[in-house]
Amino acid sequence: MKEKERKDFAKHYIETAEKRLEAARLLLESNYFDDAINRIYYAMLYTIKALLLMTQYRERDDEDEDLIRDLFFSRLETFPKLRKYAKTFDQLHFQRKLIDLTAMSFIDYNDVEDVLEQTEEFISEIREIFNL
Repeated sequence: MKEKERKDFAKHYIETAEKRLEAARLLLESNYFDDAINRIYYAMLYTIKALLLMTQYRERDDEDEDLIRDLFFSRLETFPKLRKYAKTFDQLHFQRKLIDLTAMSFIDYNDVEDVLEQTEEFISEIREIFNL
């Protein structure tokens, strides 16, 4: 994939992530915390995919969330200021799975607002690092 194509795909992922955060804000304000967590999780996932694309990762048809997570963690040595977002991603991953598998959650407005803000910061960091 050429550099321009890579950057265009990364921008698309970032724009998609920002749309997911918009939806999460609306869900949060309507007290749909579980659904907001789901949207925030995918915003973070798309942002990670943008990071991976900009670091020469080639998308695969058989990739899954665990592979993407592992690849993200492997990039943290190169981008140490992104380490704080690894914990956020793990929390979101756990919460989303718990909600999806058990229909149970123990999150409240403040919890959702906190991870939403951290995800916004993460998106901003990726935009800045790669000039997206």
